[in-house]
Amino acid sequence: MFAKFLARGAFYLVVGVDSVMVPASLDALDRAGRDHENLTVKVFCHERPGSLFHPKLCWFAKEDGGRVFVGSGNLTTGGLVKNWEASSDARLEGADLRTFLDEWKSWLDANTEYLYEVTADEAAVRARRNQGEKLGRHEEEQVEEADADLAHVSSSAEVLLAEIPRSGDRWHQANFNLATFREFFQVTSEKYHRILLFPVREEGTVGRPEVRQGVEVKSQNFRIELGEAAGKAYPDHERPIGAFLRVGTRRFRYRVLMPGEVDHKRAATVLDVKGAGRSDPVRRVMLDLEELQASIPDFLL
Repeated sequence: MFAKFLARGAFYLVVGVDSVMVPASLDALDRAGRDHENLTVKVFCHERPGSLFHPKLCWFAKEDGGRVFVGSGNLTTGGLVKNWEASSDARLEGADLRTFLDEWKSWLDANTEYLYEVTADEAAVRARRNQGEKLGRHEEEQVEEADADLAHVSSSAEVLLAEIPRSGDRWHQANFNLATFREFFQVTSEKYHRILLFPVREEGTVGRPEVRQGVEVKSQNFRIELGEAAGKAYPDHERPIGAFLRVGTRRFRYRVLMPGEVDHKRAATVLDVKGAGRSDPVRRVMLDLEELQASIPDFLL
């Protein structure tokens, strides 16, 4: 819906980076800005310790008038559909609209020194700092829910093993074909459901939950950003392997296996056996948890 809007109108987005904005979010905003010439994104980096850039305001203007929305809710599941929030929808015409637009321009002019490009070093530094902070309460609740899901996962739970192809320097935006996207991730091109990923580290710890939305690309493949792959160089020879365990509706635990890791070798063997006879250039197989654990015990658990 937003892409359709950008095809006929311009949007100027200002985001804060004081608390929860992480590098993967900046990457996503950078991609969006490059994909849509009518989208301008700036990161607000201020110098007031202990203060957050926290306004929630959105306005639209046309020749015959405009509207401004102001509310308490963040652009999160909680802020949009779960919490009690307050918001206002004001219609602006004539002098009122001109006054509002003048105020907006004045704010931009007065804060030029704090408005950084998404790719600016200052924005990246602050996002990396946020990445290192402990989970917030909402993320803790998501992890707790996923752990509860895991307790009810049966041996027939579906697992996907998929080689991740090279995609320039952005291979962490893993491509999947349409069949995999629909059958395993339970997402269709008609309904862009969000999915929730829980990265499992080699030592068994679970990282920050990653809220993702599948993106259709020109090749008719679909891609999902994997935070655990970000910043890693693509191997020279063998492909990395993504391993995903469905623990609930569009909820998954996953690992990114790199060549040289013991579990990568084991997963590659499973792909050899289960994918035998298939002509796909990128190997992908779906199997149940019991089948996988016969080769890799306690994997993803």
